[in-house]
Amino acid sequence: MPKAFTETEKERIRAQLMERGMTHFSRTGVRAARVGDICADVGIAKGSFYAFFASKEDLFMAIADDRDLMHKRDMMAMLKAETGNAPAVLGRFFDFMRDRTEGDPVLRVVRDRGEILHLMRKVSPEHIAENNRRDHEFMRDVSALLQSRYQLPCADAQTLENLLAIMLSVALQEEHFKAAGTYDATMALLRDMFVARLVEGPKS
Repeated sequence: MPKAFTETEKERIRAQLMERGMTHFSRTGVRAARVGDICADVGIAKGSFYAFFASKEDLFMAIADDRDLMHKRDMMAMLKAETGNAPAVLGRFFDFMRDRTEGDPVLRVVRDRGEILHLMRKVSPEHIAENNRRDHEFMRDVSALLQSRYQLPCADAQTLENLLAIMLSVALQEEHFKAAGTYDATMALLRDMFVARLVEGPKS
């Protein structure tokens, strides 16, 4: 039987599983990672893993959710601390999001199309729906801040979400764009589009 852990041990082990799990996922991807190897690094029996996570995919999504919440907190804090006019602040906000997107180890794993398809098969619809709900809520908060501080009626939540989805799509294809020598130019164009669309609205 798996060992019974105290609450303090549970917190420590869960944190270690997430840390060591990310190391393995970064090295091998989710599909090739082995629960036994992650448990060996943490020093627990393989059977004990399932007291914390239902599967390695569940572990990966817990890591992804944790990092997503961290990024959302940091992005909102960045926006609240910014000074300057709307175009300058929006440009820096785009740069901040681009930096986080390009540097995030979770997104580096899912840049592999096979990994994305694998996770989509394994992750429950309820989990995906909850992630979408959090994203919508965050965009509503960003929109409310931009509209109240800079009087930007065009910075509605849906437009923000659409623009950021484009940026994320390009970032996930970074290697392909870089192979064609167009990645930085494409991101620069998206930055200009992001600022102009939120400040000036759609072109008639």
